[in-house]
Amino acid sequence: MIAFFMSVVLGIVVGGMSAMWTKLGLLLLGGWLGGTTGMMVYDAVLAEALGGGPKASTGFWSVIAIFIAFGAIITVFLYSHAIAVGSSITGAYALIRVSDINLIL
Repeated sequence: MIAFFMSVVLGIVVGGMSAMWTKLGLLLLGGWLGGTTGMMVYDAVLAEALGGGPKASTGFWSVIAIFIAFGAIITVFLYSHAIAVGSSITGAYALIRVSDINLIL
């Protein structure tokens, strides 16, 4: 329950800051989209190749960091496309999370 309220408060704060400073919101949206893509790429391609251990952990965070930076930079150039894709993925993720919480309860 605490995590839910903290998520709501953090969402309100970050959303308000993103509305006031558009470039910051755009970079956060691009970074989140890049991080999500990096996680999918790592799970689909690199997880089996790296195996387990510290090499896998370093590879995981390296791929995530590279994709976050790439996503944040590319959203500056593709402003309207980034907002459309990022908000659709965020909305789909939120819908799945909410339905998952309701199924568990």
